[in-house]
Amino acid sequence: MSTKGLNRVTLLGHIGKEPKVQIQNDMHFVNFSLATSDIWKDKTTGERKEHTEWHRVSLFGKLAEIGSKYLHKGSKILIEGSLRTKKYTDNQGIERHSTAIIAKNLQILDKKPQEEKQNQKSEEEEEWEDEENVPF
Repeated sequence: MSTKGLNRVTLLGHIGKEPKVQIQNDMHFVNFSLATSDIWKDKTTGERKEHTEWHRVSLFGKLAEIGSKYLHKGSKILIEGSLRTKKYTDNQGIERHSTAIIAKNLQILDKKPQEEKQNQKSEEEEEWEDEENVPF
């Protein structure tokens, strides 16, 4: 069996800054940084340690349209995609590389905001009150 390789990334983390949304020729683009953290206990000191890694993520098309509406700073998400490295020249003429994750799948893992939950509860209470006020 011959394979050419596998370029797959799966990350679970929180969005660091408000996503940058761009629309060009009716095509949506969304870029943001995603923080992932490893937590462990130091074997020698017993101290809790944490390391945060930052990842550049890009969404395109329909996925970007969804992201532009629902993703915000602090959103907890799961993304699946692939790595893409771009080569560019900076202002000093130095050639640089930048690696980003091109997302192909996105799951928003945030719970409903508390305000929405309260609104739903009050609507349910109103419906219940209406049933109690039936004249027969």
